[in-house]
Amino acid sequence: MPCHIPPHKKAPKLSAKQRLNMTVDAIRETNFPFPVKVSDFELGSSEPSYSLKTILHFKTVYPDNDLGFLMGLDSLLSFTQWYKWQEILENCYLVVMTRPGFNLNDSNLAPEITEQIGRRVFTISCEDVPVSSTMIREVINGKAPIETIEAFLPESTKRYVLECSE
Repeated sequence: MPCHIPPHKKAPKLSAKQRLNMTVDAIRETNFPFPVKVSDFELGSSEPSYSLKTILHFKTVYPDNDLGFLMGLDSLLSFTQWYKWQEILENCYLVVMTRPGFNLNDSNLAPEITEQIGRRVFTISCEDVPVSSTMIREVINGKAPIETIEAFLPESTKRYVLECSE
């Protein structure tokens, strides 16, 4: 689900609708061993896209399910600065993707987060996918060549990035 109005950084170059379309195309091209749906929930709001609001919405949609919130380790490092972060932890599990260059054991996590590892915070190694949204933004903004990421992107995402970086 693309974030519509990020409260913690400037608006992305691509619109929320463009990022939604790119996500839908990428999901369509990827073979997951389970069903994956892309939501446009945040696109219907004119307010900042706070994660807690989104999580609480999906808790009402799926009341009998536990929710997991996917994030990169780089986001976990600043998680205690997020809006109502304690409530986020109370309402879902954090599933943290580790990336090349980031190591959970070497990171400067807040003690409140460290004590939740294995309880409410879990990690998944993504060492074989050395690409991040930051790297894609750098290509779109002309700060990096497409060659740095193209081998790791679905064809539709590659086309979108190339079109937007021209």
